[in-house]
Amino acid sequence: MAPAWLSFLIRGIIAVLFGLVAFIWSGFVLEVLVYFFGFFVIINAVVTLVMGASSEHPPTPRWLLLLVGILGLGLGILALLSPMVVVVAFLYLIAAWALVAALGDFILAVSVAGDWASRILLVISGILGIIFALIIIFVPLLAELVLVQVLGIYAIAFGVIGIIHGLSLRGQADAAAGRPAA
Repeated sequence: MAPAWLSFLIRGIIAVLFGLVAFIWSGFVLEVLVYFFGFFVIINAVVTLVMGASSEHPPTPRWLLLLVGILGLGLGILALLSPMVVVVAFLYLIAAWALVAALGDFILAVSVAGDWASRILLVISGILGIIFALIIIFVPLLAELVLVQVLGIYAIAFGVIGIIHGLSLRGQADAAAGRPAA
């Protein structure tokens, strides 16, 4: 079994490499993620269909399992045949959320009792939410690439922290064993 420090080190290196790939080749990473999603949904749908068709006493009504399986199969096939449709649908969901959150900020700004600074911050937050949603709606290609790049930045940061932690654990293990630090 590998020592804990090595696991963190390897995980960190892989995360940094993934982050660099996501940051440099955002379109490629996004496409690969959609294909993974499509295959996952198809496998899940097939398992659900088998459970719905073959279980003597399924945990949920048989018709519901079959419906979920068929819908999942359709979504998975759509993701594989037309990945950009899935990406754009996901982006529009994010835009819808941003608009709802912005509306909530405006309502709070008007209805909350408090100082003007809090109200102004809520209005600014609402305006930013609307701008964010409009960028997604009118420039979806830019939005999808930025989302993948943010994922890449996160993966790099996660990886660097993992590498540092792994090396720290190695130093602790070496010190506990009485070996000089490498």
